[in-house]
Amino acid sequence: MAGSGAPIIAPVGAPHGGRIVRIALTDRGDAALTLDSFFELRLWPTLDGSREPVIVHGPRAMQLALGRDGDRLYAALLDEAGNVALLVFDPRGGLVGRGQLAAGASAGVPITQVVAVAGGVVVRCADE
Repeated sequence: MAGSGAPIIAPVGAPHGGRIVRIALTDRGDAALTLDSFFELRLWPTLDGSREPVIVHGPRAMQLALGRDGDRLYAALLDEAGNVALLVFDPRGGLVGRGQLAAGASAGVPITQVVAVAGGVVVRCADE
């Protein structure tokens, strides 16, 4: 999932169109990923007002997780079907990597939870 450094998708800033209904913060509380009532996603690479939120293209997420690895941010988006989209962003919010964990990848058991941890994500399946 690692990228070459050049963004696959350059960051485009835009505010949300609806009210924010879900939020994920890094453990340091210095960046956020938000979901609005229209299921649109935004990455806030900083929370100090120096950058606009960046549009994130991803699945209709039911759960969000956001972490930091050095200067990069990574997000995990759990959808209704139990799939997890993994996204990696540069410091400006440009998408530099993408991956997927499919529902049922663990012996046919759906993924039910995703959590960001130091350097990655942990998923929990329906069978614990």
